[in-house]
Amino acid sequence: MFAGSLASAVSRIDDNVIRCLLVKQLYDELGNGNPEQCHTLLYNRFYHAFHPWQPESIATGKMDALNISSPGIKLRQRLEGYFNAPDPTIIIAAFLVEEIYAKKFIECLNEQIMRTQEISEHDLTWLTLHSVVEADHAGDSIHLARRLDEIEVSRSLVYMVTEEVWNIFMRFQDEMYALNLELFSVDISRK
Repeated sequence: MFAGSLASAVSRIDDNVIRCLLVKQLYDELGNGNPEQCHTLLYNRFYHAFHPWQPESIATGKMDALNISSPGIKLRQRLEGYFNAPDPTIIIAAFLVEEIYAKKFIECLNEQIMRTQEISEHDLTWLTLHSVVEADHAGDSIHLARRLDEIEVSRSLVYMVTEEVWNIFMRFQDEMYALNLELFSVDISRK
């Protein structure tokens, strides 16, 4: 979703400064021109490396795939309207928040994942790459925000969108936490 939304946004934004910042992020997402380094491919490898630790309730089918993927599906649905909005200001404001959230999320994930020595560096490529890239992209958010101010877009609109998108991410985290509690309780009840 992210690379497609970013590409669509780039094509609809008239400001060259903003377009350049977003193109830079899109190029990163697409592996800097190397299809084998596309972030979706690296993420899938990262995701599959966790198969040995999946909760029993998933392995046994006690929890179905729809329940497990529900927070992610809801996140995508809630964000689509922002990343595909007709007003470029809404898109840019959503990207501002997404990159800052992603940086914070990656830092937290990295801290937790690095506790184990059981995952290969190859499988961790997505995470190690994003530990650097997301810091850079979050820094780009400062430039995007300044540019929005320079071209005098509605501050109240930017504020409203950033607050709404941030709340969507917080809701996603709450739903993931609830799902983890549910997975844990299903697995405990089986023992």
